[in-house]
Amino acid sequence: IEESDKVDQELKQIVESSSSSFLLAVEAKGLIDP
Repeated sequence: IEESDKVDQELKQIVESSSSSFLLAVEAKGLIDP
């Protein structure tokens, strides 16, 4: 149980960081090419 919780948390962090990176990329693209 502890092991899967750890994996879930790592996946959650990856998803959050990748989605924030994606949003930053979208914003940057909007600034460059409105």
